[in-house]
Amino acid sequence: WSELFIDKPHDYYYFLAGIVAKLKCRRILELGTHFGGSIFSMAKGLEHVKQSQVEIVTVDIRDNNTEAFENNKIVTRFLGNCLSPGIIQKIGHSFSGAIDLLYIDSHHYYNHTRKCVDVYLKLVSPRYIIIDDIYLNDSMRQLWNELKNEHGDNAIDITGYSRREENVGFGLLVCN
Repeated sequence: WSELFIDKPHDYYYFLAGIVAKLKCRRILELGTHFGGSIFSMAKGLEHVKQSQVEIVTVDIRDNNTEAFENNKIVTRFLGNCLSPGIIQKIGHSFSGAIDLLYIDSHHYYNHTRKCVDVYLKLVSPRYIIIDDIYLNDSMRQLWNELKNEHGDNAIDITGYSRREENVGFGLLVCN
């Protein structure tokens, strides 16, 4: 990680907590933990739910911010590639049913993100998918355009609502 560690919340973290609370999410999967800011924000939005009813999982290839995960037992963390068979199997066994929200913020390129959407849409049947960085590069713009064509009105650019920078973007898929 070549950039400075950020010691305050990004503006979009408030949005993530709010959307989790508003949608009354209980089961959340995040692909791409990094230091955990997004997943801990979403966990904060779960305060309306009894902890025994919450299933929240995150996966990343790096072991960053270990202390925060040790202190926040509500989040189950897996280390590894989210598309490896072993991790896919672990995630599949982590939820008692369909999930409410899949948040994708891992490798920001078409092939990887497309595979994540396809694999996890089938595996955990999310009601909603939020994809971070839909405008970050040409590859992600291509993916977002493709998803808009496939999902029509159920693919919503929520960049302006999410407090996410316009040059990176946030996309929401409503998956029923």
